[in-house]
Amino acid sequence: MEQVIPVILAGGGGTRLWPLSRADYPKQFIALFNQDSLLQNTADRLVRDALPAATRIGSPWVVCNRAHRFLCERQLHASGHPPARMILEPCGRNTAPALTAAAVAAVEDGDPVLVMMPADHAIADTEAFRRAVLTAITRADETTVVTLGIVPDAPETGYGYIEVERADGASVTPNADVLGLVGFVEKPDVDTAQRYLDSGNYYWNSGIFVLRASLWLKAISEFRPDIADAVERCVSLSDDTDGVLTLDAESFAACPSESIDYAVMERIATHTAYHGAVVPLQAGWSDVGAWTSVWSVADKDHAGNVLLGDTFAVDSTNCLAMSRTRLVAMLGCEDIAVVETDDAILVARRSHSQQVKQVVDWLNHHGRAESRAHLRQLELSGSVQTLAQGRQHHVHAVAIDPSATRVWTGPEVGVAQHCTVVAGSGLLRRNAEVLVLEVGNRFEVRYGEICELTNKGSGALEIIAVTVQASQTPG
Repeated sequence: MEQVIPVILAGGGGTRLWPLSRADYPKQFIALFNQDSLLQNTADRLVRDALPAATRIGSPWVVCNRAHRFLCERQLHASGHPPARMILEPCGRNTAPALTAAAVAAVEDGDPVLVMMPADHAIADTEAFRRAVLTAITRADETTVVTLGIVPDAPETGYGYIEVERADGASVTPNADVLGLVGFVEKPDVDTAQRYLDSGNYYWNSGIFVLRASLWLKAISEFRPDIADAVERCVSLSDDTDGVLTLDAESFAACPSESIDYAVMERIATHTAYHGAVVPLQAGWSDVGAWTSVWSVADKDHAGNVLLGDTFAVDSTNCLAMSRTRLVAMLGCEDIAVVETDDAILVARRSHSQQVKQVVDWLNHHGRAESRAHLRQLELSGSVQTLAQGRQHHVHAVAIDPSATRVWTGPEVGVAQHCTVVAGSGLLRRNAEVLVLEVGNRFEVRYGEICELTNKGSGALEIIAVTVQASQTPG
């Protein structure tokens, strides 16, 4: 019985989906099309019950930034897919080192087939995806790396392409089983993309790979020994406790940054000792790389508008409107994207959505917080939302999940924190003191104190915290 491990790479930044995607909360953790995030949807595509019994598929492994660990755990547990293993990166080094770290860990217990999936893709037809993956698993042997090729339906210039073999001279069709890999090509211009589409033997590069762990380690050692050596050294120096491999920061930072395609796949296509295979996939796939991609795959009204959240459109066509906190109304618009969050609004022509990264670069250059975090930030115990802030005060809404405990550290010298319980019930432990908290209770957190707040109710324990300079504290 074949051992299969889904490996989800969840380390991307998703800057082109700003203002919804932020550095502290990138797009893979965002629910765009339904109640689940892109990460949760990715984990759900290869659930054990949906595959034949002969395929012994395990719970997902996740490679993500160390700062996003609790987001991954929280979302995957909530969706019923707790990760069997987590690999935490101290910094981003692209996909080749990430897959290498997973492969090094995987061969400690056999030689499983790894199904490597980016966490930030959208796939409408899950059953078609599963069928393609099952086909790929049967072809992933000691010399063959299999990739899923997306059947193109337009001369897309935003994707890389895969060239495949045509044994009978006929155009490749979505019904083909497994095709030979000729090579990878870069993102083309419009004319070249049209030629690829007309030829019938080019697919979009999905970035999804199916291969044995040992084969990846052999290939990366041959083609990029610098990456292989750096990652193996890093893993040997890393902490591996309770299924969480926390990669050593110094040695991982010294590893070259490279993608799977550049490091290995482009070389495999022309190397006689290895084989590349392509399984065609026609399943409503998108890498959700920009707002125009969101518009392309989302449900539209009769005028071609995608309206998400509290939005409506009048005399508007082919627009995208997304609201998270307030009403967004569109009047007489065409090919426009409007994305609203609690602290920023993006207005752009859909044709310019690939340039959103320029906005993020400007925000970073000017030290603006809007590129990093939302006003509401998730914590392991719940969330904290900024309600107001001034030169000498901050007001936050703190929510603690049922049964969770939040460690509350006292403010710096000259600052006071005044807290009021507005919903729920719980306990406050401070030194030897234990206080029962109910709605309306007030307490202060003083300099040097470390408190523990535990939610004892069935709903969220909600607290309004006012932080002020000591000279401005209420009398």
